[in-house]
Amino acid sequence: MFRGFILNRLNESLTLWKSNLISAFLFVLAHVPYWVSKNGFSARVIRDLANVFVLGLLFGWLMKKPIRSGPLLELISQTTFCRV
Repeated sequence: MFRGFILNRLNESLTLWKSNLISAFLFVLAHVPYWVSKNGFSARVIRDLANVFVLGLLFGWLMKKPIRSGPLLELISQTTFCRV
């Protein structure tokens, strides 16, 4: 949803980096309620949110990079990350 719809829509009117930053930030915001309700607002949650932000930037870049690897490379990288 974030890279398929939001990133593409933002990218219509903004540069890739601006749209990717906004999309990654929204991706983090979507994870906040669950993590805070489960773990409280701790250093671990902040670290995990920072990791999700960086990964959101990476996956957004993979989705839109010039060679157009597209969703397949993003799916492979997310699957790999989730298994680690």
